[in-house]
Amino acid sequence: MESPRRLMLATWVACGLGLALAPARAAEDLTPVLNLTPGQVQRLAGPQLGLSTQYPWLVRTPPPGLLVSAPPGHLELTAREALPWRVVETNHGALLVRTRDGVPVKLAWQGEAGQAVSVAGNFNDWNGGSHIMTEVAPGRYQLDLLAAPGELIYLLKVGERYMRDPANPDSIPNGFGSWNSRLVLKDEGGAPPRLRRLGWTRQGSERVVSFLAEGLGADWSWAGLHGNEALMETAVIRIGDTLRVRLAERPALGPDRLRFAVSRGTRRSTLQTVFLDSAFVWQDAVVYALMPDRFRNGNPANDAPVRHPDLLGPANWQGGDLAGILACLDEDYFRRLGVNALWIYPLNESTDQAWQEYPEPHRWYTGYHGYWPVHPTRIEPRFGDSLLFRQVVDRAHSQDMRVLLDLVANHVHQEHGWVTEHPDWFGSLLLPDGRRNLRIWDEQRLTTWFEPHMPDIDYGTHPEAVDATCDVALKWVDGYGLDGFRHDAVKHVPRELWEGLTRWMKAGVPPERPFYQIGETFGSDELIQSYVGPDALDAQFNFNLFHPAREVFLDSTRSFEELARILELNLSSYGANSLMGNLMDSHDKARWPSLAEGDLPLSGANGQEIGWTKPPQNDDPRTYDKTRLFLTWLLGLPGVPFLYYGDEIALAGAEDPDNRRMMRFGAQLTELERTQLERTAELVRMRRTRPELRRGDLEIVHAEHDLLVFLRSAEEDQGRPSRSLVALNKSGQPRRTELRLPLGLETRTLELEAWEGRIIPLP
Repeated sequence: MESPRRLMLATWVACGLGLALAPARAAEDLTPVLNLTPGQVQRLAGPQLGLSTQYPWLVRTPPPGLLVSAPPGHLELTAREALPWRVVETNHGALLVRTRDGVPVKLAWQGEAGQAVSVAGNFNDWNGGSHIMTEVAPGRYQLDLLAAPGELIYLLKVGERYMRDPANPDSIPNGFGSWNSRLVLKDEGGAPPRLRRLGWTRQGSERVVSFLAEGLGADWSWAGLHGNEALMETAVIRIGDTLRVRLAERPALGPDRLRFAVSRGTRRSTLQTVFLDSAFVWQDAVVYALMPDRFRNGNPANDAPVRHPDLLGPANWQGGDLAGILACLDEDYFRRLGVNALWIYPLNESTDQAWQEYPEPHRWYTGYHGYWPVHPTRIEPRFGDSLLFRQVVDRAHSQDMRVLLDLVANHVHQEHGWVTEHPDWFGSLLLPDGRRNLRIWDEQRLTTWFEPHMPDIDYGTHPEAVDATCDVALKWVDGYGLDGFRHDAVKHVPRELWEGLTRWMKAGVPPERPFYQIGETFGSDELIQSYVGPDALDAQFNFNLFHPAREVFLDSTRSFEELARILELNLSSYGANSLMGNLMDSHDKARWPSLAEGDLPLSGANGQEIGWTKPPQNDDPRTYDKTRLFLTWLLGLPGVPFLYYGDEIALAGAEDPDNRRMMRFGAQLTELERTQLERTAELVRMRRTRPELRRGDLEIVHAEHDLLVFLRSAEEDQGRPSRSLVALNKSGQPRRTELRLPLGLETRTLELEAWEGRIIPLP
């Protein structure tokens, strides 16, 4: 069996310009987990590994199958082949390394000879020019792929026309009224080994963390870090199926966490992260997202709707403001709900006019949502002023609640001062071929404009624009004591901006204040992950779980077995202790209750028009049961749960702007809504008080068409195991089943009512 060795100077090789062994890493940073593609070189700069500057490297002799070198200021790693979990030790901390898995796929198309045929899908960020099909015979085209297990969603591009694959009958709604082809790819390599957590105990000056291992076999190996330091060879003891990991009282580098995984050959377990202290981490957060104009009107004196003959009410200002948020804080609304963080949508001063939308039917809108800033730091007068926002943040902090602010970085409104002061910062609306560069989301991903009145900032060729945006961000943080940012349209902004912003935040925010940056990206897991790391964002929203979960929960023909596979693949991509954001609703999507009512099609067709012509309402009492069911799923998942305002009362809504109705409180609520509010608070409180729901791993216990049960496991502060079942019944009938639980837990009879979700603490 292979295992990491203790750092020994004699076995290290010098890489870079110096031989200093002193760690250059900030103590609060964890080294990233690296996913390598066999045969490809991955080159990483110091900041990508959590280092503030480019340091010389010392690298211990690499483990078998891995090439490691270090050009000045960089680290290069190449996996020669598929690898088990490995540890690479450097003078700046150790790294956990694995290789990506893949399933071979052969796509073919028969058509006319001599055509340009390609494939666009979730595996290549829907880039119709990156994967060209080869014409293997006249009119017969073929493409061989190595794709990740799970769902391969794709379209064929023939000339300039996108089409479903006629050879594949399986398809899935694309959310915009049309369909994509789908292949479900299964990994046939056999079940990987599994680790189950058994808690930890103190033995003298050490802590011993125990795992139950399943499916190790004879060719097993392990890899582990305590903080950022590789474990000694003698740290792991195997007694039958139990692994015991011995840890010194404190790690030499990084937070007090154990990261540990096992392999059988090249089949790898999921990575286990054991939190050995109880200090706040963002996995402990339940975030409440609110759009100030649509939340609560606390001061009618600052109401100022725009007057325009073609502007309809839902697209105008509604009067919500900072005074309304402060009133909810004073009335303990958020504390009674149980959330401990607020995401406040942009507060920047906005345009005072109505503007016409580019797509048909060219409706008129105001900037009530905050995403049309005309000044980098001034607060919109309709919301209040800087003094009032400081009061909101201070009041939230006094209630042990953190505050995220939405930072708009991709674009500004054309009335913004930067447009006249620095016109060269903004890309051209016209492409060289004469087309308007509007909403070309994939082909012109980093330069496309959302609207003609929303100039896109060209960070790629203007580093001074990067510095200006970073300076603005730091002013918001310093001026109000913010705890993090939510970032809009992340994939449409070059990574240079997010790298610069993270450098500024690490330099300007005290390390004892956990600062969280989460972004919004629709695309492949690879694209989403490319913006996450020590030098960029902490997380992104988990849309690749959000979309299939909505569909499986609400489509009676879709099975929880499918969702269980997607969930496991999602966890293999991001890990059970990532900071990815999970949602039920968002300001860009139709609200869940209206989908559950059947007022809107799951495909998304006509969702916006329905909001204008026939705004949905909750008429069926079962809608509240279905909403609680999905909230149970949301609050039972790993990651960071986000409640969009109104989720707690099952607020109805079609697509934008109908999904942004005014929030209602108190006497404005129906009896069903008041009951929904109470039950949502019960779920949130359970999330907040059960460590396994916040910091634990996840194991699927039972999955069939209408029934899904998974186990969450972690440790209490004193190391004792803490476990809960999350049980979900999406059928309209009561369900009863016998569960055989792992870890020696008793067989349990589970009974669930129709559309019931339940979190069940285990002894």
